[in-house]
Amino acid sequence: MGKVKKLVAAAMVSVMSLSVVGCNMIEQTAESKAKTVLAKVGDTNITLGDVDSELKADIDNLKQTYGQDYESSIPDSLKEQLKTVRTQVLNQLVNEQIMSQKAKALNLIPSDEELESKISEKTEELKGVYGGEEAFKSALEYYGYTDETFKEFMKTQVISEIVTEYMTKDVTISDEEVEKYYNTNIANYTTKPSATANHILFKSNNEDKEAADAEALAQANEAKAKIDSGEVTFDALFEKEKFQKLVDDFVNIMGMEQTYQEIDWVHVHDRTDREDLRELAEAIQNVRFQDDKVKKFTEIVDWENFSIGEIHQHIKTQKTNLSDQQLGYIEDYVQKQISAIKWDKELCSDKNGTTTYTYRLAYACYFIVKFDIDVPNEFIKHMILLPRFFLHEENRRCEDEKKGSLDGYICSRLSEHEIVMQLKKIAEEQVLYGSMAERYIEWCEKYKTDAGKEIAERILEDRECKQYDRKQCFIYLQKIMTGEYLVEKYLGKADEEMLDIFAEKAAELNNVEVNERLLEETTKSEGKTKYLRTLLNVYPEKALLLYYEIASEKNSIPDYNGKNTIAGMTEEIAGVDNPACLDILTKLMELCFRDGFRDGEIFGLYDSVYKALQNVASGEAEFVLEKLGNLRDQTDNKKVKGCCNNMIFNIEKQYYEQLDVPWTMQEIKHLNSQWSMV
Repeated sequence: MGKVKKLVAAAMVSVMSLSVVGCNMIEQTAESKAKTVLAKVGDTNITLGDVDSELKADIDNLKQTYGQDYESSIPDSLKEQLKTVRTQVLNQLVNEQIMSQKAKALNLIPSDEELESKISEKTEELKGVYGGEEAFKSALEYYGYTDETFKEFMKTQVISEIVTEYMTKDVTISDEEVEKYYNTNIANYTTKPSATANHILFKSNNEDKEAADAEALAQANEAKAKIDSGEVTFDALFEKEKFQKLVDDFVNIMGMEQTYQEIDWVHVHDRTDREDLRELAEAIQNVRFQDDKVKKFTEIVDWENFSIGEIHQHIKTQKTNLSDQQLGYIEDYVQKQISAIKWDKELCSDKNGTTTYTYRLAYACYFIVKFDIDVPNEFIKHMILLPRFFLHEENRRCEDEKKGSLDGYICSRLSEHEIVMQLKKIAEEQVLYGSMAERYIEWCEKYKTDAGKEIAERILEDRECKQYDRKQCFIYLQKIMTGEYLVEKYLGKADEEMLDIFAEKAAELNNVEVNERLLEETTKSEGKTKYLRTLLNVYPEKALLLYYEIASEKNSIPDYNGKNTIAGMTEEIAGVDNPACLDILTKLMELCFRDGFRDGEIFGLYDSVYKALQNVASGEAEFVLEKLGNLRDQTDNKKVKGCCNNMIFNIEKQYYEQLDVPWTMQEIKHLNSQWSMV
């Protein structure tokens, strides 16, 4: 009955979604922009950009093959397929919105803890299906998911299930209705005639029957282990005839007229337990040919590109031991590409950070480094600009030169002189942006050369470039020039993004001009808090005055977000240790006890000011004690008096017992909680 309920719910949602999507909608989207609204569910718009983001991996492949303007270049058959897939994804997104809005309307949204628990449970199930953590991560990467986007996807699935269960909980369907539905849709539940061969004979020539049986069993177990590990499928990628044999086995089981569109992962797993055929299905299911019959796969496919792409994917995601013959196949492929690759056309990176490259370049360079293949030095010099993702390396800097790394390979083949000379040549001949510029700057930093100065300055000044790239150039220029040089040349004309970089590096620059400019921008900003957190750290005397002005006006700390939340900006005050700030610190302490003042309980203003006063007292104890004594005697606020007495007692204890290090925030929190209880 549970399956029937889901069937009814799915049919119901499908009807709802179709009523939202217009009949001619998809026809209009091929030439539309990403902001084109394809459907509207309640107040939520679903755009072409939303749809295409779900198809990122496929669209990236199309761009790779047909260029950025792929929609005008792809064959008509692919246009039809793209239209169909977009329609399916659009309906899926509409369904998800319907379910989400229905869940809110029915108050069915589970708590964050319940959602986390269900998502975690389902994720663990999927890891089991994919065969472990690493294989699961590889699958997420292949389908274009990050941890966050996958979690969001699972959240929609959980909510959809809850709504479906709720909407169908009272549905009952008789056996007669089920039978009628089955007879009406019988074509969906029948399979074309086919033959399934699941028996393989293993034999031994040993005359001893018991020994022969043991040898045959060992052969069978070895064969099964190879199939289960995917080794059989992987081995077949090196020989076209072997792969076709797997294709023949696949269509014998699934049906001779099997098409690529009909390959369904669940269906394949139901029909065969051969892991090699399951892997084959996964490898070919996204292939699209005009002749769509799977049985003709190797006749039609560009075998070299297909096989080398699958070999690359397998080696990238799984630990693999290659035979000499297989390694020879890869080396032959690499050597053939060396002379054919045109670097200036096959590796490009733009201001927006988009890197375009050909698959043959990516595969060749991956194999060169992975298997330490010897190639001409001129080719290696070009590899200096390769982004790290070619080798699937997470480390973003050049320091990692271990064996098997991209930088390790380059540095083992080229001398420092050769690398520096190549960097100078690149600066003279190329205009770099994006990931290629980032890699170039990394190498310049590594070898402490100013060859990249002109490239770095161009990117830093270009407002169209990504902020990350501009920041890396700023850091590089700071190293090869000086902070004063950057301030003099760029502070006056800095745009908002460059000011953000100045703010991030303000402590290192330690420059009054920078601090004054940040203070000016902060004072003009909404809420007067734009760079206030930074300024509390680098320019505390003036920043505390601005903080006091805001807090006094709001009668709360500027970053108040509930008593139990951490107020990061306010906590910066705990780092103040300048005696010149003593007056404003005591004023802030008084403010903490104003009627109705809203402060955070987790290291809010009171604890932060307390810590700052302890910092100042570690070097100017008598000065602080005098200031607190005067405040205690002059104020009429009993809480302020009590606080002063408490602080005076603790500072005197620290001073007379010669404790050199001010207390930590945790210790202060503990002391203050004890004082509050008294």
